[in-house]
Order: sequence, then C-alpha cells, then structure tokens
Amino acid sequence: MKILSWISSSIKEIKRKKHEKREKKRKEKNLLNEAERKKVQDDFQKLIIFAEDISNQANIKSRQYIDNENTTCPHCGTKTIIVDKIRNVTGSGKVSGSFSFGTGSISGSSSTKTEAVNHCNTCGDEWKKTKSEYTDKWKIIVKWIWHIAMYVEEKYSFGLDSITLLQQKLFYAETIYSVFDDASGVQALERENINKERLSLSQLREFFPSVYDSQVSSQP
Repeated sequence: MKILSWISSSIKEIKRKKHEKREKKRKEKNLLNEAERKKVQDDFQKLIIFAEDISNQANIKSRQYIDNENTTCPHCGTKTIIVDKIRNVTGSGKVSGSFSFGTGSISGSSSTKTEAVNHCNTCGDEWKKTKSEYTDKWKIIVKWIWHIAMYVEEKYSFGLDSITLLQQKLFYAETIYSVFDDASGVQALERENINKERLSLSQLREFFPSVYDSQVSSQP
C-alpha cells in the first residue's frame, strides 16, 4: 500500500511540475486560454469605461473654467456685461522694389487676420477668448501608459501616481498591454511615440497582476 501511495504521489508531482512548466511557457508567450481571454476582454471594457468617466469629469471642469475665463473681465471683474467681438490683428507684410536709370517700381503685400475676443462693456477691456480642448478616453489611457513608460525608464517619478491609480482598480497587466493591439489605441499611442519596444508585458507585470495568476488557468 505504501508503495502504491508513493507511486500515486510521484505521478501527481510529475503532473504538477509539467503543468507548471507548461503554464510558465504559456505566460511567457502570452498565450491566453478561452477563460483568460474572456477575463481580459471584460477587464478592457472596464478600463475604457473608467477612462470615459475621468475624461467626462475633465471636460466638465474644463468647460466650467473656460466659461469663467470668457465671462469675467480680468480688468474690472465684471461678469454680466461681456460681449463677443471681432478685432483685426495685423499680420506679416513686405515691401520690395527695383530702380534703374531713373525708373522703377515698388510692390508690397501684407496680411491681416481677425480673432474673436471678449469685450467688457463696463470698462472697455478686451481679451482673447479661451478655447476649449476636448479630452477623450484615449487621451486619458495614453497618458496613463506614457506615465508608466516614463516611470519604467526612470525619467519621471510622477508616473507612480498613474500606476497606483490603475493598481487600485485591479487591472491586469495583459489588459493594459492589449491597448497596443487595439486599432484606436495604437493610433493614439503613435502620437506619443509609445510602442511595445518602450513598454513590454513583462515590465507591466512588475506593477500589475497577471491574468495567468488569477486562478483562471485549468488545473491538471
């Protein structure tokens, strides 16, 4: 009986080691099984929703700031008698000419552009309109990834703030890495010169949990 028990235990141990070796290779190559793939896809949608919520909050604050800047006179503080106005702004110009034997010609050109300004009817002060800049979800996600890359490259310590924020939401490393495989994500990342060469999956796993370690993997 002892021998049979020993043989059974040995077989289980051999299977366990084979499974661990197989799972290690799968993790290194990022070969997700169906359950893990589903988990990353769901987690990716949570990342998108989280970024949308933050971008919406940022846009609300931006609109409030811009409305205040465009409706409050910086000179006298008036808030109620501000009107829109167009003013001319002189641009560039040039004059050229040529003369020979008492005759010649002169030619010139100049450009004038207009710009929208705020005009205070109380004191007459004018100031340039503050323009809004829309922040979408991809801007937020790219900012997070850029911060992580900067932190990994030891260029900016503030990247730790973004890392901590995403850690608190328990996003998988594979979820964040999947942004590099999303068409919209790639387009947004390219504008900031961020790619897989600058931030690898193994580097992300140093800060975020891996889906391979979430007990989703099948056991032998």
